Amino acid sequence: GRMATSSVIHRLAKHCGGIARRALSVQETVSAYSQLRREYSPTTNATSKLLQHVSNRGVASFPADEAAKLVCATAAIDYHLPEDRIAAFPLADRASSKLLVVEPDTGRLTCGAFRGLPSVIPNGSLCVRNVSRVIAARVIGKKSSGGEVEIFFLNPLKPSEDPAVALSQACTQEVEWECMLRGKKLKEDQTLHATAVVGDVEVALEGRILQRAGKVARMRFKWDPPHLSLADLLEALGETPLPPYMRRRAEPSDRQSYQTVYAETNGSVAAPTAGLHFDEGVLARMEAGGARFRNTLLHVGAGTFVPVEGDVTRHTMHMEPFSVSTSLLREIAGRKGG
Repeated sequence: GRMATSSVIHRLAKHCGGIARRALSVQETVSAYSQLRREYSPTTNATSKLLQHVSNRGVASFPADEAAKLVCATAAIDYHLPEDRIAAFPLADRASSKLLVVEPDTGRLTCGAFRGLPSVIPNGSLCVRNVSRVIAARVIGKKSSGGEVEIFFLNPLKPSEDPAVALSQACTQEVEWECMLRGKKLKEDQTLHATAVVGDVEVALEGRILQRAGKVARMRFKWDPPHLSLADLLEALGETPLPPYMRRRAEPSDRQSYQTVYAETNGSVAAPTAGLHFDEGVLARMEAGGARFRNTLLHVGAGTFVPVEGDVTRHTMHMEPFSVSTSLLREIAGRKGG
């Protein structure tokens, strides 16, 4: 069954009148936990410690800094997610995925299909979408000894730090990327190779490790044929970078399914997943209902896969490049609740 902590989150939201309205103070949080003690058994160390203290000594005696630590601990919001509830493959029909709708006035929850979204959003809504395109960022290379090494392209360094620009470059100048490496006995100045045959043309990539810190390395690349762009090279050699929780190797069908239907500009190493549910039919019906679409660009980085552990306030967030036009900012600022 559902673990108690997931119910705790629900009750906390109800206690403060909805998470989106305001943040709980430390005392309100502790008070809410104490109200749940009789109904739910604690299932994490953080919850247990908090409830035990409140039960024995009362809310007022609980140190504020200690309460804050427990509230911010990932263990306090942990819940059980069965393996069989994690989809390893997408639905063939994107729009048949589930859609949970919260009515803003009553808080009533209804569950339907994503294709029903056009009937839910207000007429004339301004819809901003991320048109970044996922690249085949994972390449399986080999050392001179024949051992396999996974090369995961993270961030471009030369000749440009802009992913779209770097990916469009041919091999006419120095090309350097920050990469994540997975393999045994890797060291600086080591050369890695990857090859593939596209049609009747052999495509070859060579990468040299310039610097290395743990799993992350600065690498310099060259390839043949040199007139190919790096994006075309990765399409030939690389795999779609599926999230680790899917626990499978990428398949050819993932090139399309792990991509939004409106993706345009190369640069992401993970999909903006909320957009994967849209298909052309849903977009067309939204537009017919008066929705206006505007594009922005945010390249999703591999840091989105990094788990948050322990104290959430100590988690280091990664950076992601983005661009948004001033005209769109003005348009958003000019909207009144739409």
